[in-house]
Amino acid sequence: MPPKGQRSKAGERTRTAILDAAIRLLGRDGPERLSASALAKESGVSKSTLFHHFRTFDEIPMVAMEHFWRQSLSPTIPAPKSLRAYLLQLGMQILDLPRQRATFLKAHVVFLVKAMFEPRLHVRLAEGAKAMHRQLVSELSARLPKRRKAETVETAARMIEMTLDGLMMGMAAENSPEGRELSQRAWTRFINLLLKDLHS
Repeated sequence: MPPKGQRSKAGERTRTAILDAAIRLLGRDGPERLSASALAKESGVSKSTLFHHFRTFDEIPMVAMEHFWRQSLSPTIPAPKSLRAYLLQLGMQILDLPRQRATFLKAHVVFLVKAMFEPRLHVRLAEGAKAMHRQLVSELSARLPKRRKAETVETAARMIEMTLDGLMMGMAAENSPEGRELSQRAWTRFINLLLKDLHS
């Protein structure tokens, strides 16, 4: 496998297609139906191509989840400059999942349950969570006054992560227009309270 940073654009597109296909399969068919053959067919590549991009098959679901969450935490272009706009964007990405990538909600729940019972996946889940926490802290730090203590930013990041997790589980449990509207109001209220606390 080429070192990170040396993949061709075509190779990166293929890798992303594999990760997206893994999420679709997990969400549509569950973990029991996720196999190298099924994934190769879903992503339109050969099994040898799968193992060109990934060392083992077991790492693919974890990398797929990490890939999605890093995309979610990274701001869009143009990047929202204000903290409020960035946080609103994060929530809307979750709220729009049922319309844009409905299978991801199921895949997320399936993967979390699977990771709870497989030590190797659980370790990767914890590592991925730490990496995403660092990214969120970085995004918050760039939008908060420099005088803010690191501990305050770390705590705010954890609050955001916990609330986003709850928002996602809520959307997975109740995907209705009324439920989405209530969740959107709740997320906006959470942002208002958090910003009030951060700026006090």
